[in-house]
Amino acid sequence: MLNKLKVFYEQFGIIKQILVVVLLVSVIPMVCLILITQNTMGEAMKKQTKELIVSNLKQSASHLDNFIEYYDNIIKSVYTNQEYADQLEKINTWDSKDYYSAKNWILNTLRDICYVNQNLLGAAIISNNEEILYHDTFTQSTRKSIFFDKDILRLKQIIEREITPTDTTYSKTYYSEVKEGEGVHYFYIIHRLIDFNHYKKGGIGYIVLCVPEKKLRESYYQEEIPQSNVSILINQQGDILSFIKEELIGENIYKYLNQDRGEVVQVLEKYLKEKDIMKYKNLEVNYQSIRDGKFILVNIQDMDYALADVNKMVFIVMLSLVSVMAISVFIIFVFSKNMDQKVRIIINAMKRVDMGDYNVLIFLESEDEFGQIATSFNRMIHKVKVSIEQEKEAMKREKDAEIRSLEAQINPHFLYNTLDAINWIALDQGAFLASKMLTSLGTILRYSIKNSNEIVSLKIELQYLREYICLQQRRFQYLFECELDIEEDLLHYQVHKLLLQPLVENTIEHGFPGNQEQNEIKIQIRKEDNYLIFLISDNGCGMSLEKVEYFNHYDYRKDKVGSSIGICNVITRIKLYYGEESKFYILSNDRGTQVRFKIPCIEID
Repeated sequence: MLNKLKVFYEQFGIIKQILVVVLLVSVIPMVCLILITQNTMGEAMKKQTKELIVSNLKQSASHLDNFIEYYDNIIKSVYTNQEYADQLEKINTWDSKDYYSAKNWILNTLRDICYVNQNLLGAAIISNNEEILYHDTFTQSTRKSIFFDKDILRLKQIIEREITPTDTTYSKTYYSEVKEGEGVHYFYIIHRLIDFNHYKKGGIGYIVLCVPEKKLRESYYQEEIPQSNVSILINQQGDILSFIKEELIGENIYKYLNQDRGEVVQVLEKYLKEKDIMKYKNLEVNYQSIRDGKFILVNIQDMDYALADVNKMVFIVMLSLVSVMAISVFIIFVFSKNMDQKVRIIINAMKRVDMGDYNVLIFLESEDEFGQIATSFNRMIHKVKVSIEQEKEAMKREKDAEIRSLEAQINPHFLYNTLDAINWIALDQGAFLASKMLTSLGTILRYSIKNSNEIVSLKIELQYLREYICLQQRRFQYLFECELDIEEDLLHYQVHKLLLQPLVENTIEHGFPGNQEQNEIKIQIRKEDNYLIFLISDNGCGMSLEKVEYFNHYDYRKDKVGSSIGICNVITRIKLYYGEESKFYILSNDRGTQVRFKIPCIEID
């Protein structure tokens, strides 16, 4: 991927390259920095906002709990007062002579409770025979009430459905019109009254407080921003008890959505969206349970609103950055156009040189760095032109001299004629084994003398190698065996003559010195990828570590041409013939030696 981008970049002209560099080293890092800053600031503000919301929610929940606790204490002061139980017992007995005095006492105490606690809309006590005694602070009456006269059936349903012997019951929020076009939301707090002196008889009535929803909202409500931050109080049944949108107070979120009761917070969030109150997507919902889940105070915050200023600031910075970048691009384009023309002249000249035209010259009427480059280029081309011709000639002479010198060591011409004469003498005297050995040796010498630098097939090379091995076996009275392992389909590949024979000779001469046991030489040739791999292994005495290191790191270029014999001769010729594509390596220990080298696979034409 990087290489493709590099190639694509190098196809641009210098102007575009400069623009790309400016973009990469300045604009993009700046954009990344701004985006990282925006993200960091956004996350920090989001985290702080969340922490603030949770803290405010806990504080609001605490205030709400204190508000409810205040009215619970009023309830507690009633049901723990034995006097109420005594007077209510008289109310429950219709024919009691103290009925009216007890009724007046209860009404007076209810009036006192409402007078002391002016936030109350009213207070009432309901007897077991469903007689309701109340004081209405709105009408200032014990005979006419907005909150108790019409709601006796409602209170009866609450008592029958929800009241418990010991817990305080909180009703849902109701609405009553107090005068034309004006109404009030309120809820009831109800607790059973018991005569603790005769508790086994059960309840004797109920104490009811009527509390305005507005006062409840003031206990937890803070200066919220409409459409972005909403706090709402609901109960376990999904009834909205208190909300800034008063028209929604009293609705049941489950009934409105026509779905089963689920996670109340999730249902509430969906409810508010359908009511088009919270239509944002990035909402942070937090809630606090109060009074063991009887009340749930939920806060929903639009986080996009909280981050609006950060996004606006980033937009302004990005707009400024784009403006600066546009101005910079224009300035760079104007000042780099002349530079681009000079670069193109130089590049065109270099392309012509690359194609082999060394007569090209650059003419720039400029004294800047490009003019200096042009002058230096012209001088360099002249020197290169001269040196190339000299180098070609020198390399040709040097390589030919090295090859002739190397192959002269293994091509003794004079020996062939002498051996031929000795062979005839041996035949005359009946020494046929000696004659056969001389014939084999002559064949080998003829193979090495004729076209000494010749390239032959692997098949021919191995034929003469077998002649050499047979000759050596007769010489050493078959004290060693030689195994040749090669696949038939490799015999057509080409190889330079006499690469294996010096290695085999070295094994015979130095690997088995004075050893009278059966020795073994194994020659393996195989193909890996596009290379021929040669392995010559023996079970002889091995080489010293110093020799192994010497051969494995032998540098034929530093050695004198005439000094390389044996293994060094093979290494030198492999490097000269095949270059860096060839490899040569030796492994050796006291159990034997393995010589390994590889050359490229080249088929005979």
